[in-house]
Amino acid sequence: MTTTEPLDATLESSILGHLPLEILLEILLSVCASSQAGYCALTSVSKQLRQLLHQDGLRVVPVTLEEISQLHAFKCFLSAYPGIGQEVRYLWIMDRGYARGTGFVEPIILACNRVVSLACSTKTLGVICSQPTLEHVHCKELTLVEPWHRWMTLLPHPHTAQFCNQITHLRVSSGLGPDFNTAHFANLTHLAFSTSPIVEFMERHLAHLEPLQHLTMLVVTVFWWREQINGSASLEAAKLDDRIAILQCEKESDWSELNIWVECVSGGLGVWGRARRAQRQMRIMNKVVRNRVLPRKRAVALDGQYL
Repeated sequence: MTTTEPLDATLESSILGHLPLEILLEILLSVCASSQAGYCALTSVSKQLRQLLHQDGLRVVPVTLEEISQLHAFKCFLSAYPGIGQEVRYLWIMDRGYARGTGFVEPIILACNRVVSLACSTKTLGVICSQPTLEHVHCKELTLVEPWHRWMTLLPHPHTAQFCNQITHLRVSSGLGPDFNTAHFANLTHLAFSTSPIVEFMERHLAHLEPLQHLTMLVVTVFWWREQINGSASLEAAKLDDRIAILQCEKESDWSELNIWVECVSGGLGVWGRARRAQRQMRIMNKVVRNRVLPRKRAVALDGQYL
């Protein structure tokens, strides 16, 4: 976005006011990309900043909607600026608790039809897949956050297979049940879910996920309040497949599904980056354990002399 209008007094009096507009925009967009709060703060500084970031900023900001007040405010924002929802690229929208009966979620999710990364529930996903035509054709990354994922409820919708087939990165916060339809996720390259990193469990999951030919990373998230798994068990489970990464979430001090999602869409590590880091740490640990348990044996020559 470019403009030839002079900067207003707020910017003119600051050091930012002396920068070329293109550089200024890059700085402001980096703030917007870090959080929704940053975008809201910048657009409230002045009218010109609001005009400057109104569309461009919305394309990089991680929009997070959980509370009824947030859902209502964003719905009003969409109503005030028709078509602005198409600028949203990263959307976290939840319909938990009292929010389910407000009627806010459906119009928001339908208005934001150009998202590339979406976090929602299977119920909200059903809204997308039950429309006359599939509008959310740009979405590649999907995060499902709910106690249990109701895959079977998605099957009757006409566009479920088409939507799921375009997903390359899938994070499910709970376990992966036997009703997970691998045929719908043929292009999946990254998958993360929660389970116990026990060899028997992982063997069953690997067998179930075998049809996913493009899968390059399989992340298992473990929570201390659910599982008490020692390091050796994780090592044995990780040995089953080079794609497996065991992510001990209790060791991640800032872990929450929302924080990890925002971190990922903002250019940080996210669940995938943290998983790669965990893989590196696991390989180092595996070498240490192997050296301790299996000390190198010295070869003996035929004449009895050690080599």
